[in-house]
Amino acid sequence: MVGSNTAVKDNPRLNVRRAWGRSGYRVVVDSRLRVRPDNRMFSVPGKGVLITTEDHSPEELEPYVRAGIRVLTAGRGRVDLRLALARLYSELGVERLLVEGGGALIYGVLESCLARELHVTIAPSVYGCGTSLAWGDSSLRPRLGLALRSARRMCGSWMHLEYIISCNNPLV
Repeated sequence: MVGSNTAVKDNPRLNVRRAWGRSGYRVVVDSRLRVRPDNRMFSVPGKGVLITTEDHSPEELEPYVRAGIRVLTAGRGRVDLRLALARLYSELGVERLLVEGGGALIYGVLESCLARELHVTIAPSVYGCGTSLAWGDSSLRPRLGLALRSARRMCGSWMHLEYIISCNNPLV
């Protein structure tokens, strides 16, 4: 799952590559319908999912439906992530979800205590100023605790960190 900004800027495929496994649903959270129906993530029929708000008319959603994209609505004004995940489960049977970004979506998931784990991969490269891992207001800090479960070196100098998330307990 990605946010609309990531989908618009990166035009990702959201499929499994260079690893064993099958590609699941390709989900974008987009309150304002910024992601076009011809985005690469929607290229496999029946695998694209758009989560948006209840504010859009059937006419606005029609290009997505016509392109074979499953449209789920959750909330008004802004996507209600808790309701969105409940709909992914009840309507599509989604039990596990990889949230790849961006920062606003990751912040929303963390803020709502909707994740149990946080996986961070650190690459030995710097590409300008970049973007924040989780972009939102700083009130989250006292509510979220992270406990390091593992740290492992991957290829070269890449590092992969796994954290267990504890909501409402900064000491985990």
